Amino acid sequence: MLQYRFYNLEKDGQAVIARIDLTLDDDATAIACAEQLIVGEEIQVWQGSRLVTSLCSLACISCLGASMPEISPVGPATNLPRGWTGRG
Repeated sequence: MLQYRFYNLEKDGQAVIARIDLTLDDDATAIACAEQLIVGEEIQVWQGSRLVTSLCSLACISCLGASMPEISPVGPATNLPRGWTGRG
């Protein structure tokens, strides 16, 4: 088990909104937790002196001017094998 620190940060990346300390199995578990714990613009996950990851919230992504991919409904498939319905 490893000790992880989660820092929720404001958009300037300096102001800490909250710090959460958790004991977890591995980095993958810590990253999954970070995705659920993000409150501010960014969350950083540290294990000791090592930065595991830094994740931006959706609000942060839009503040940076990045655009989210446009999601459109999927229409009927046109390149399926003849007679295939996709129902198993």
